[in-house]
Amino acid sequence: MNAIEASDKGGTVKIHVFDSCDCRDSERGGVRVVIADQGPGIPAEHREKVFHPFFTTKGQKGTGVGLWVTRGIIQKHNGSVHVRSSVSPRYHGTYFSVFLPSEGVRPAKLRTIPAA
Repeated sequence: MNAIEASDKGGTVKIHVFDSCDCRDSERGGVRVVIADQGPGIPAEHREKVFHPFFTTKGQKGTGVGLWVTRGIIQKHNGSVHVRSSVSPRYHGTYFSVFLPSEGVRPAKLRTIPAA
């Protein structure tokens, strides 16, 4: 939602999901989700605070808990989230990368539902 709200009307938000490895441990496999927008970018002084509880730049429209809670959930699943952003007039936008490991994940069991 943050990416959509940051983008101008007609802007682009891209979401990519792909097999990946942990940046800190190349032997640790999993899935990576990347969300990128072409919004104005996040200034450096705000980037270090985006995961802090109750930090918002949205005034009354934001509570400042969304990214904080999201990061907590990702960490509870032994994953990680990173942000890169540029406020350059020429190349602006924000890029969030979420890694979730696959170890310990069991495939869902296929259930057969009998016909009535």
